[in-house]
Amino acid sequence: MTDEPDAMGEPDGKPVRIAGFNVVELVGGGVLSAVGIAAAIASANYGLGTLRQVGPGMFPMCLGIVLALMGVAVIFDGRRSMSVAPRAPWRPILAICAGLAAFGLLVERMGAIAAIVGLVVLVGFAEPKFRPKTLAGIALAAIAFMSVLAWAFYGAVNIQLLPE
Repeated sequence: MTDEPDAMGEPDGKPVRIAGFNVVELVGGGVLSAVGIAAAIASANYGLGTLRQVGPGMFPMCLGIVLALMGVAVIFDGRRSMSVAPRAPWRPILAICAGLAAFGLLVERMGAIAAIVGLVVLVGFAEPKFRPKTLAGIALAAIAFMSVLAWAFYGAVNIQLLPE
């Protein structure tokens, strides 16, 4: 057995275990439980009400508790799991994050057109082969679509296409 990825992109090998728990399942269940506990704690600021008159905090409290319990179930189910952590495709992850960050930074300063172009170009680096013609077409189509929306819903949608 090697650490080279197979056809599905997962490395061949044995799962990593800590105290008999599969690390992949332990981390996943821990994250689910932490988010559930955080939601339940955050919902404590709202009134729960009664079962007949449910308050605004009842649903997030119940949802947080169920999510935390599901996380615990994932952790304990991981004692039997043989899953191996997949290799993270860093290039697409970083390209998409960079594209979203560029859009967020550019949309107010440079307008929607520049933000869309920045987003499309940076996300285009997620592909192994960079295709400028395809990306230009996608950017032009997105700009045209946004322009039509801004024109069709003039006054209802305030989209700055160009910088002021």
